[in-house]
Amino acid sequence: LNSSLLLAPMAVRFWEAAALCFVAEIGDVTFFQTAVFAMWCPLRGIRRGPCALERSLVLTGSLLALTMRVALRQLEISFSRATGEGLAPLGVSVLMLGLAVRAYLQLKCSDRAVTSGGQMPEDQEKPASAAQAPTAPGGSFLGNFKAYNPSEYAAGRGYPVQGVGTTSEESRPISAGASAGYGAIPQVKDEAPESSALSKLTALWLPFLVAYFAEAGSQGMELQVLHDGHSMSSMCGGFLGYALATMVAGITSFVLERQVSPATLLFGVMCSTAAISLACLRSACLFLLAAAYSLAPSGKA
Repeated sequence: LNSSLLLAPMAVRFWEAAALCFVAEIGDVTFFQTAVFAMWCPLRGIRRGPCALERSLVLTGSLLALTMRVALRQLEISFSRATGEGLAPLGVSVLMLGLAVRAYLQLKCSDRAVTSGGQMPEDQEKPASAAQAPTAPGGSFLGNFKAYNPSEYAAGRGYPVQGVGTTSEESRPISAGASAGYGAIPQVKDEAPESSALSKLTALWLPFLVAYFAEAGSQGMELQVLHDGHSMSSMCGGFLGYALATMVAGITSFVLERQVSPATLLFGVMCSTAAISLACLRSACLFLLAAAYSLAPSGKA
C-alpha cells in the first residue's frame, strides 16, 4: 500500500508532463519545420523514393533539439544570455527566408519542365526519311500506302526485305526511343535523385539548428513545469510528449508526400518556410524591443 501511494503521484506527474509537452509542441514552429524538412530537402527537392533514413534523421535532429532545450533549462544554461534573445530568432528568420527562395526556384524549374514536356521544338528539323513519302518501286503510289509489289514480300512474312525497293532505315524495327525526332517514344524516368552524404548531414543538422535557435530565448510553460518538477518522472514524461509530437509531424509529412503532387508540395513548402521566417522575425523584434525598453532611462531624477 505504501509503495502504491508513492508511485501514484509520480505516474500522474509523468502523464501530465507528457500531455503538456505533446499539446505544446503540436502546432508550434518546431512541429511545422519538422514536417517541412521531413518531406523536402533543400538540395534534392521533394523526398521521393527510399528516403526513410533521411526522414529518420530529420525527426532525430528535431527531437535532439527539444531534448537539449529541456536539459539546458534544467541546468540553468541559456544561449540567449550571451548573445541576446533576439539574435538567434533573427538568424533563423534569414535562414528560412533563403530556404523559401530555394523552394520557389525549385517550383519554377518544375513548372518549366512540365510545360515544355509535350511540345515539339520549333527548330527541330524533320528526319530525312519523313521529308518525302517513299514510293513503291517504279514510282507508283496509292494514297498513303505503297503499291503491292511481290518482290518486296519474297520472305513470305509481309515485311519489306532490305535491299529490295527499300532502305535500311525502313526495314529497321521500331524500338522505344530509337529516334530523337518528333514522334519518337520518350524514355520517361521518374526516379528520385540519389541521396548523398551532404543531404544526410543536412537532414540531421538543419532541423536541429532551426528547432533549437528558433525558440532559444523562449521560456515556455512546458519548460517551466519540467523545471519546477525536479523529478525524473516529469522529465521522462516530457521527452515522451516531445517524441509523440515529432512522430505526428513525420507521419503528416509522409501522408502529404504520398497524396499531393510534387508541385503542390513545393508551393506548400515555400509558403511554410516563409511563414516560419515571419514568425521568427516577429519573435526577434519582440525580444529586441523588450530589451531596448528595459535599458531605456526611466526619466526620473
